[in-house]
Amino acid sequence: MIQSFQRYRKLLILCVLLAGSSLPLARAQDILPQSDLNPGPTFEPVKLPNPADVPGKVYSNDVDKDASGNPDPGKVVGWKGDGKTVWDTIDYHFDSGGTSSGSGGLGFETDALANIRGKYFFDLDGTRPAVQNPQDQLWYHDTVSLVVSLHKDPNCTDTSGYQNNIYASRSSFRGGAAEKWADWSTNINATPGALTDLDGLEFYGPDNQTSDANMYSRQGDPDTDGSGRVSAFRFHPNLVDPKTGLPGLSVPYLRTQVLLDAVIKDDGTHPVWGTTPGAFNPDNFDVDAMMIWDAANDDVFGPDDEILFSVRPIDGLFDGGEIWLYKYGDTSAKFLTQGLDEHGNPRVWNTANDVSEFFFGDDLHGENIDAIEALAPEPSSLILLLVGGLTGTAFVVRRRRSNSQ
Repeated sequence: MIQSFQRYRKLLILCVLLAGSSLPLARAQDILPQSDLNPGPTFEPVKLPNPADVPGKVYSNDVDKDASGNPDPGKVVGWKGDGKTVWDTIDYHFDSGGTSSGSGGLGFETDALANIRGKYFFDLDGTRPAVQNPQDQLWYHDTVSLVVSLHKDPNCTDTSGYQNNIYASRSSFRGGAAEKWADWSTNINATPGALTDLDGLEFYGPDNQTSDANMYSRQGDPDTDGSGRVSAFRFHPNLVDPKTGLPGLSVPYLRTQVLLDAVIKDDGTHPVWGTTPGAFNPDNFDVDAMMIWDAANDDVFGPDDEILFSVRPIDGLFDGGEIWLYKYGDTSAKFLTQGLDEHGNPRVWNTANDVSEFFFGDDLHGENIDAIEALAPEPSSLILLLVGGLTGTAFVVRRRRSNSQ
């Protein structure tokens, strides 16, 4: 019986390891959604995972550069978490308006990164129905950390490179505090001149020369096909773009006009867009951070799809620190609720939310959010726990056997 157990134990361990190692390969080829359609709630730990322990991390720089710091519009860079191990991943090449060898400029720069169905998307939403934590039997709303990078304020005298760091807003489940999670020089990319303004983030993909950031936004949300401006593109790495002849086809996914119609101010009203007195210029609306939830895993923002997004500052309207959640078909977006404010109330990521005060304790560092992502332990770590548990069980069986002899 013990020998049978040993055989089954080895077989189970092998199957688990093969299953865990094959997932990144499948993603590398197909860029699959990170989440299934009905993910269970995730509760983040007391201490956030070390950056090196979070798989599949990529960033884009403003302006786009490769891992060594050479200008390369559309390039996405992978990073291990030790500040020095970095590599080039996919290149979007930019359909209908230039390739990576183009002249650069507005519309030739990557502005936001996402996966088609981002992991922990719903765990960020502090307005979702409360979920029960099985450990304490209590009920919570948002249960994982929101991580962001920030654009450097031109008037800020901080020369530490804070615009390249990644900061965490802990969930209300964990008290809602702010902390620096990843430092540019010790965790991300310390190559001189390579990282000057981190403006796109995506986690939980493969740790190789591909990336699962198959959704992206471009600076200025340009009109690439004559059908209106685009805030988010779907990227197919294995399809050839007939306009460039290069692998990697980008398809318009979400038109900017949808978000222009949906976005709200702090008072819940919609801005007036146009050229009349008192109206705001819609050309200044530019999505620069986002997460995507696409239920059908297709090329169309449609039923049951959602987006979390932030925009560049618009004078007199938005300061860039706002994060909205928009669900397809709704007449209005809503501000993300995540974490807790200084009074212990749910933190609302609207214009009144003081981003600089929250992360730095002052009003000097600016409000403009450049990238957003969700952070929690990678479920694949459960595989290691399972293997460890099986190994421990086998040790107990072996010890019992030796004691019985």
